[in-house]
Amino acid sequence: MHNLKDIEANPESFKANLGQRKFDLSVVDTVLELNQKRKALIGTVETTQAEIKKISKEVGLKKRNGEDATELMEKVVALKASVEADSKNLDEVKDSLEYTLSTIPNLLAEDTPVGDSDTDNVEIKKWGKPRTFDFSVSDHVDLGETLGMLDFEAASKLTGARFVVYKDKLARLERALANFMLDHQLDKGYTEIIPPFIVHERALY
Repeated sequence: MHNLKDIEANPESFKANLGQRKFDLSVVDTVLELNQKRKALIGTVETTQAEIKKISKEVGLKKRNGEDATELMEKVVALKASVEADSKNLDEVKDSLEYTLSTIPNLLAEDTPVGDSDTDNVEIKKWGKPRTFDFSVSDHVDLGETLGMLDFEAASKLTGARFVVYKDKLARLERALANFMLDHQLDKGYTEIIPPFIVHERALY
């Protein structure tokens, strides 16, 4: 999630970058507006709390002197109700601000090509030469499904489009590649960790 200070420091530069993604730039304005509300509410809450503390001391002093503190006490009650309402409003603004911030994608690197589709991609490097075959070459998706090792239908039911269930030898190959990567990194100082598969929502966020 983006740092609010970065957005406030240079909102136009931020918008220019996000505009390359065709992102709705009004979201950035919403973030800035919500942050201003947040700051204003924090100031209001803190000022009211300070006023409550000041008047509460006056109430105590009047009581010690045997004076009537009813009017001041009523004022404290009213101020407490006001600060409670402002605090609730502040929490709502904070939640809305955090959610809105979470919808903003990462900024693009400066050297990222700008385009409307993958046809605008820029080839940076090419290695080797494409092989030619004396037979009709099948797509890996067709091969995987024909061999019964890729199941896109099952994956779409489990997760959605653009995912696949690996089966049999292809699943074993995937696991072998993962093991190879881990063993390779262990030799370079990596510490292997198996975390819990269930975590708090805040950890996922």
